[in-house]
Amino acid sequence: MIIYVWQNIEVVKTKIEYEHNLKVKNNLIIKNDRVRFEIEKKRTFSQVKKYADKNNLSEITPDNIEVLKVKEKNDK
Repeated sequence: MIIYVWQNIEVVKTKIEYEHNLKVKNNLIIKNDRVRFEIEKKRTFSQVKKYADKNNLSEITPDNIEVLKVKEKNDK
């Protein structure tokens, strides 16, 4: 009889822990969706432009780009 009671207690504990973990998982999914939405919102051109203007950044021009050639071991 004691083994049966102990087993039932363990089953109930496991169910409670599972339900708790399921709630945590769902909350993390919701939080992840919100964070992804915020990231995508900040990727819009208007947001990037506002950030650049606020931080005194300028647009990239061809003069800002330098091309470097990396030699490989076999190149002479």
